[in-house]
Amino acid sequence: MIDRVTEWKCEIASLLGDREEQQDAHAVFHNALGDFFVLSDGLGGHSGGREASVSAIAAIAQLLTDSIEHGDIWSDLGQAANDAVKTVREQQLFAKAACTLAILRLHGTAATFATIGDTRIHCLDGSNQLQTSRDDTVAQMLVERGDILPSELSAHPDRNRLTRSLGSSLFKGFEIREFTLTDSVGFLLATDGFWENTSASEITDLISSRRGNIRYAVAEAVRRASPNADNTTAILVTRADVSTPQSL
Repeated sequence: MIDRVTEWKCEIASLLGDREEQQDAHAVFHNALGDFFVLSDGLGGHSGGREASVSAIAAIAQLLTDSIEHGDIWSDLGQAANDAVKTVREQQLFAKAACTLAILRLHGTAATFATIGDTRIHCLDGSNQLQTSRDDTVAQMLVERGDILPSELSAHPDRNRLTRSLGSSLFKGFEIREFTLTDSVGFLLATDGFWENTSASEITDLISSRRGNIRYAVAEAVRRASPNADNTTAILVTRADVSTPQSL
């Protein structure tokens, strides 16, 4: 990790929930390419979920720490992470190891979401509108077909049925969304253990700092899902006082 002065501050909270193993993994990186906030969630129903998420994060760390020039940064990062999970499958005998991944990059006046699976990134803009990354799930497909409302997605029985994840031999890259930072208030990265148990209004309040804090919000998500709470992780990214150096 390369530390530098940044206009963004970061708070992270992660709880085990009612699972026997923590399969969420996260990291923050700063280099000439920007500020990168990364969150991965191992697929809990498959052996090797933890190994998959940790390996994906490690592959991204290696690429970003090397600070190499990228022709297509998202292609490079995606392929490195997917190859790392495929290696877990091949070398550690976890035949179905897989994970989701979300990367938020802040660079200059631009923000980029890069996601695969159902780990989400939220952006709150200056007009108090919440923008959310696209899920790779059967339920998301139903929303896009008009079969269910967006508000019904979080409680739909197919919300956890993924259509894409890392570790596939058919990996085609990330889902990408781009924004300008001109009026962005802040961002939240969250695994499904968090966003399934936290309303959009609560996420809006959390980012705008009108109510609560990230540690309380993660603990509340776990409480609401108990006794079947998933691993639950959230990364809150908000504007810092740029006159004071921040260490993320």
